[in-house]
Amino acid sequence: MDRDTFGFPMVYYAFAIFIGSLYAMAYKDSAVVATIFSIILIVIIAFTINYRDLIIVMCFFILGAASNFIYFDFKAPSSQGMEGRIVEQNEFNYVAKINGKLVQLDGVYNSEIREGSRVLIKGAYEKYPIYNRGVVARCKVEECTLSKDDFISKIYDKKKNFYLLLKEQMGEDKAAVVVALCLGDDAYISEEHNEKLKILGIVHAISVSGLHMAIIYTFIKKALGSNLALIGAFLFLIITGGKSATVRAFVMILVNDLAYRCGEKYSAYSALSISAIILIITRPFSAASPGFMLSFLGVIGILMFNHKIERAVYKLPKTLRSTIALGVSAQVFTFPYMAIVFGQGNINFILGNLILLPILTVVIVLGTLALIFCKIPLVFIMLCKGMEFILICYEGYREILLKLSFGIMSLGYLDAVLFIVIITSFILMKKGHKKLVYIPLAFIIAVGISRYKFNVNISYFKMAYSDGILIEYKDKSTFICDDSKMIKNIEKVREIDNFVTVDNLKSCAMNLDEDFKVSYLDKAYTKNSKKDILAFSCKDKINNVFVKDSKDVSKESIDGNYNIEVLPQGENRFYKNEVLAKYIIVGHRIIRIK
Repeated sequence: MDRDTFGFPMVYYAFAIFIGSLYAMAYKDSAVVATIFSIILIVIIAFTINYRDLIIVMCFFILGAASNFIYFDFKAPSSQGMEGRIVEQNEFNYVAKINGKLVQLDGVYNSEIREGSRVLIKGAYEKYPIYNRGVVARCKVEECTLSKDDFISKIYDKKKNFYLLLKEQMGEDKAAVVVALCLGDDAYISEEHNEKLKILGIVHAISVSGLHMAIIYTFIKKALGSNLALIGAFLFLIITGGKSATVRAFVMILVNDLAYRCGEKYSAYSALSISAIILIITRPFSAASPGFMLSFLGVIGILMFNHKIERAVYKLPKTLRSTIALGVSAQVFTFPYMAIVFGQGNINFILGNLILLPILTVVIVLGTLALIFCKIPLVFIMLCKGMEFILICYEGYREILLKLSFGIMSLGYLDAVLFIVIITSFILMKKGHKKLVYIPLAFIIAVGISRYKFNVNISYFKMAYSDGILIEYKDKSTFICDDSKMIKNIEKVREIDNFVTVDNLKSCAMNLDEDFKVSYLDKAYTKNSKKDILAFSCKDKINNVFVKDSKDVSKESIDGNYNIEVLPQGENRFYKNEVLAKYIIVGHRIIRIK
């Protein structure tokens, strides 16, 4: 095996275990497609390595698949009482770790239960996999009581007490920022603040990441040496909950330190690969987790393009040059991933990274010192006053940048493909393939055309106990929903031209153009007074009807032939907006495309 930069064995092994884990998840939906796709990738790898290395690669592939199958193989417990720890809490449900696996808890009404609590759960369990979150089952809780606190529970209590101490000195909002930066607990961050950071492209600054690990390690190393720095970094990993980004950063730091001590050459790609292998073996669902993917894609982009971009802008001042190179290189792979998975993108990250991140870096250092000296009132108060002043400056700069920002862009698969094509074409053109300039132009035209909807496009959204319908036609989009919270969540990820409530649509039909309109059926057409019957009519004749239950509409009451489409109800899986179905109306036909 060639052991150049991209040829270290660990890179192949990490890729194999990653593909194996994805294969196991895809196998449950389509065994044939998953198998064919995996075979193609393995065959491609086989052409670049020798027979002995291929056997090892295949072993890692099997390890990735086996660990995933084992993790998601849930069997309902014979005993009703199961002990676990609450690891996630939202307004709809809890998630507990039980015997090393995540279980969604529905129907927990004990106000004393919080994130980090040890609990005894009694209820009915059923297999309920949510692959990108690692949830294997769901429990309809009959009784949930607190168990005896342990070391981890006490860590959560210490976090809360630290927040309360900070809150007394600098107020709720500033204390929330410090706790998020230093302890990885963003539960106190307001939704408004979070949205502002998303717009500026630096939400990772308050979500514990490799950046925070690097700052803590570097600070302790300069002050106390590398041995204590490693211990401090490990403690930071434990305190912040061992998230994918911090595990990845700690492993890379550890490998770098060991390589230096042993007199060996450090390979960032091998270190990154080792961290990926550890995470996928211990948390098989990581391969489908957005946090895992964004962390690793960002680092891969930095390793591949940071120095090249920095050389390209060598005329700029060093600080500005480094910030631009780091920010842009991190976005090379994360930008298309965000477009595909979240349907959005952001170009404000350069200013955010350049101006706000250095300020927050100082807060991380001071906040860590405040945590250490929280038992010494005078020192603690002085540190809090320093952080308060810095955070006032941070808030001022943040508001200025928000006024200069471009907002969050609504993107999709084609936008991601276009971005990848432009980057690939640019690299190849630099190597002498000048004629490739026409390929991005062709894709730009195609993406522009795709944004214009020649037929009515309908997306049916579900958010816990609410639902809504997005209608896109020509260059306009309309969202129909009565839930203000759902509307607010949709606005975060999509550019919507018009919002319409059900009551407004019942009283007055909405015209999509001169002939085509949308309305709710009145009582003359329905068998009861339900309000979920959406009708599309052309030239005042109803031809397409969407219902939640086909029994709700009386076909004989409607003039003309038409189609009835029953909307899928799905499960109240979690709090995020989820597209349960997509449709296109072509003439008098409804075509379901998802």
